[in-house]
Amino acid sequence: MEIKTSMQKLVDPYTQQVQNQHADKRAVTGQAAQAPATGDRVSVSAQAKLYTEAYTAASNAPEVRQDKVAALKTQVDNGTYQVDSRKIAEKLLQSDLAINESLEG
Repeated sequence: MEIKTSMQKLVDPYTQQVQNQHADKRAVTGQAAQAPATGDRVSVSAQAKLYTEAYTAASNAPEVRQDKVAALKTQVDNGTYQVDSRKIAEKLLQSDLAINESLEG
């Protein structure tokens, strides 16, 4: 079975009715005739924009800081690299405390 009725003929009366309602509302409020708004709108919060910018910046950043790696490699090769055992101990304790807090809390 073939249906020969055009969907446009079915939709046109509804479309015309909606346009007339918009025109009536504009006439009551005194607004100039405008075409009714069509389509969907999306608004993005400032925080979402900031997240997007941060993600883009992080994605474009190199994973390895070559300048720092090269400087440390040179120090190790020359025998001038000094390990600060106090800093290492402090960082280990901070890390341990953070792990314990996350397990407890």
